[in-house]
Amino acid sequence: MRLANVRSGGLDLIEGVAPTDLEMLRQDPHLKLAAVNGLGYGGIAINVANGERAKTPIGQDARVRHALELSIDREALNQVAFDGAYQPGNQWVAPTNPYYVKELPFPARDVAKAKALLVAAGAPNPVLTMMVFNGSVAMQLAQVIQAMAKESGFDLHIQATEATSAYQHAANGDFEAFYGDGTDASTRTGTFPPSLGATRRTTICIIAAPRSIASSISRARSKPGPTGWPITVLQQSTSCRICRSSTSTMPNGCTHRPPGCRGSSLTRMA
Repeated sequence: MRLANVRSGGLDLIEGVAPTDLEMLRQDPHLKLAAVNGLGYGGIAINVANGERAKTPIGQDARVRHALELSIDREALNQVAFDGAYQPGNQWVAPTNPYYVKELPFPARDVAKAKALLVAAGAPNPVLTMMVFNGSVAMQLAQVIQAMAKESGFDLHIQATEATSAYQHAANGDFEAFYGDGTDASTRTGTFPPSLGATRRTTICIIAAPRSIASSISRARSKPGPTGWPITVLQQSTSCRICRSSTSTMPNGCTHRPPGCRGSSLTRMA
């Protein structure tokens, strides 16, 4: 609908164009396409410490998670599911971001090593249910991951779920794996669940965070960013540290941006 409106003149600008629509926009002489790496990512969140559904081979054994990561060919996935428009990665920021740890690049696909890790973990054919949004792009991506993981021994099932329900399931720990989009890390559930607010997805990653790293994340949140402003943190809190307005319920809250505060769908803590 948004694409049709911008092409007809009903809208002047849209963001988050689907990869399948890029060529159509490039060929339209009345439109100009601009691309930039954003702060969002697409990744697989693994439930490692939130309820009964965390008690799975992939939730309890890092070797199984590593095997899933080695099963995925990120470059091929980008070409097939995203028409080559996105930038593969393995961290919460893109490889071009100042915060990207260059010493830890994403690994190449290695099916033989993935199989060996599964055997060592005592789970040569683990069963895994991955929740995804019920859109066509997400489903195509999930099917590609499913086929790649099968070669290593995974029996991966796809659970297509409406977005609002998916986020609720994630918050309640009612999932084993969840492919979605995100801009921030949360340790409340023992995972890195996706959150709202991404303008362009930039990476393809697998992230899992046990509660033991919560203190490290808290320390990182207090350090200044490249521009001198503190790192953006999206989290539940009692009040904004600068404007003191209520931010007790996410996603309703305030966004502090110099020189003042204004309403936003996300809570941004300075």
